[in-house]
Amino acid sequence: MSMIPSLLFYLISSYAMSKIGAKFNIGSTVQYFIPFYNLVLICRCAQISAWWVLGLFIPLLNLGVIVYLYGTLGKQLGKNFWLYGLGSFFFGITIFIMAWDNSRPVTANNYPN
Repeated sequence: MSMIPSLLFYLISSYAMSKIGAKFNIGSTVQYFIPFYNLVLICRCAQISAWWVLGLFIPLLNLGVIVYLYGTLGKQLGKNFWLYGLGSFFFGITIFIMAWDNSRPVTANNYPN
């Protein structure tokens, strides 16, 4: 029973990531439901190296990686880096804001591999 809320949160957040990816024309909706690969796709949207995903598995470093990843993603959408980076700690609320607002990418898709 306790797995249902976690699964529901994963499904909703994956869908939100797919909405962000659609703004950048990166990945398909189905690809954002693949665990860990969805984070690689989000790194591509943020135009940062996918190697940053590995930092999410290192305690304490993962906090900085989350701020950097979602702050940079917010910046790519014309948002404030710190507001969206630090705001990601509050149940990922900034992810949902970025997914369903009217923002569009402010730079070209020149992300590293």
